[in-house]
Amino acid sequence: MLLRISIIALVQWAIVAPAWAASCRTSLNGTLHQIDYTVSQRDLSGTGQYILKKEMKGNTSVRERLFGRWGKVDCPAYLTLREFTPGLTDAERKPFCLVYDKDADTYTGFSEGDRNAYLICNNPKTFCERVNATKDEARSYAQTGLDMAMNTAQSALSPDVGEIISHSSGALIMKGSGSFISGVLGTSGTSIGAALTAPAVVAAGAVTLVGVGGAVYFCR
Repeated sequence: MLLRISIIALVQWAIVAPAWAASCRTSLNGTLHQIDYTVSQRDLSGTGQYILKKEMKGNTSVRERLFGRWGKVDCPAYLTLREFTPGLTDAERKPFCLVYDKDADTYTGFSEGDRNAYLICNNPKTFCERVNATKDEARSYAQTGLDMAMNTAQSALSPDVGEIISHSSGALIMKGSGSFISGVLGTSGTSIGAALTAPAVVAAGAVTLVGVGGAVYFCR
């Protein structure tokens, strides 16, 4: 009876408390990482890693909140995605999903695409990594993509050839063969365009570029 009263009191405190500390573990490429963070009812800018309560709720599915994760990996999935993409906001992470190795119980990276209730990629075909580019170059990439989308006949932007997508998160996503991507960006005058004219990239069968939050991610 005393234990039950204590649990009820703890839950009530968490509901009304302005902030509370939490800790969880995730596994990145086979290595366990502990994530310490603070859940807050209000903005705590400048106090380290904190998460607004409404963001915690908004970035976890009902299924994950009800059943969660158990065992050595128990972090909410979007905290793991934060570890892979530290420079983005939660809204800017929306195009991405986690690549998960079920047998090893570890996350091996992230990709662009549809996700399940645990933010795991439904059909992972690529791995993404950040391109070493400045914010100006990232903006140039986004503008080049938008210009291309507006000035190219839609028949030339089919999934079989290439696609340019303006995502609801604010991301500009380009998908297609390496030669299609290189053709779009090869004349953009940025290091991104130069990098994508490399023979290995041009020969790639499927390439995705995601420009979001002043950064560009290359997925193949």
